[in-house]
Amino acid sequence: MLQQRASPLGNPFPSLKYLNCGSVYPFANNVLLRCAQFTLSKLVISVDDTVAAWLIPEATSLTSYVRLAAIDAHIFAHASTYDQGKEIHKRVLDAASRIPQLQRLRIRFSNFRLIEYIKFFLY
Repeated sequence: MLQQRASPLGNPFPSLKYLNCGSVYPFANNVLLRCAQFTLSKLVISVDDTVAAWLIPEATSLTSYVRLAAIDAHIFAHASTYDQGKEIHKRVLDAASRIPQLQRLRIRFSNFRLIEYIKFFLY
């Protein structure tokens, strides 16, 4: 597991509209998403066991991101097991299904497999 940094205090990005963390997420918590409920419209994030631990339990709070219309998640597991990736996929899909205005969810796997959901399929 890569070492993650402590997060800065407060709200570092009060008007965040687009977050692209295509590589390893740099912090051990949601500092980059903090206070972006009214501005964030697209989230691109790598999801491993560590990120899933804080992102997925907050699934019900994801509904507070009122402009979030697209999520692009790259799923990888530290142990690189199929079951681990499948479980993270299930958890990301469940979290996304709770966001009523979400238009698109794209899930990529380490083996370059891609699954894309559009709004019709989330309900």
